Amino acid sequence: MKYTDRKKTPLKWHRFLEYFCLPVSMIMAVYQLLSLVNELFGLQIPHLTAVLKPVLAAFGATISNLGSTFWYVVAYFGVRICMTILIVYVCFGFFSWKENARRGWLYYLLVNTIESSIDCI
Repeated sequence: MKYTDRKKTPLKWHRFLEYFCLPVSMIMAVYQLLSLVNELFGLQIPHLTAVLKPVLAAFGATISNLGSTFWYVVAYFGVRICMTILIVYVCFGFFSWKENARRGWLYYLLVNTIESSIDCI
């Protein structure tokens, strides 16, 4: 079938993105941010994963004494906050203001790709 009219051939992947991928991504981003806050500020919230401890152990630092990794941890925390805000904005935006939400989704993918590539290094 040739794509000629949106009413005759709707984009099904868009619905999948809107109703499944975005809410799951939002929940994951909030969980990751809560895990990071739990770890950095010494909260005792159970069932949250440790993100920084293995990485800091490789550099000889701990959560209580970050040493030379302080600015890297602050930058990572800032990126996590920005990504959480951005994915929440996109998730709710797809139901209210679609044009800005589409642009926000592309920004989120760009930032996520950059963050993932830096994590790999």
